[in-house]
Amino acid sequence: MARRAVSATVEEAVRLGVTFRHAFVEAPTGKGALRSVRTGSGEETYAGQFVFACGAWLAKMFPEIIGKRLFVTRQEVFYFGLPAGDTRFAPPALPTFLFQNDESYGMPDIESRGLKIALDAHGVPADPDTQSRVVSEKSAKEMRSTLLGGFRR
Repeated sequence: MARRAVSATVEEAVRLGVTFRHAFVEAPTGKGALRSVRTGSGEETYAGQFVFACGAWLAKMFPEIIGKRLFVTRQEVFYFGLPAGDTRFAPPALPTFLFQNDESYGMPDIESRGLKIALDAHGVPADPDTQSRVVSEKSAKEMRSTLLGGFRR
């Protein structure tokens, strides 16, 4: 539900007087304080502060500033479909969970989207522009094993 949370944050910021623009921004150049940015359409925007919500692209956008402090890795996320009407994996029967021994975590079935489970560990380095978005068979097998074994812990 991250998209909904971001939308609510933007709405509240705008209500408080923030000007919000959603656009492709050219990578800033130069040194010192950033006074303006130029969009892909050529529009230049001036502000006292900018927020760059680039996700996995942040290090690519600002390599001189971010350097080696941020590195993007491949982390596969799985959603397991559930039989209609099965509430065993929905709140309040199942909370968000974390297995500290292997850093796997999960979210219950919210809004019938399925059970979410992932391994939150650094994977192999990945480029957000070229990485595969398909989960590997090896990871799928490991996740099924984690899922089945996890609820018996």
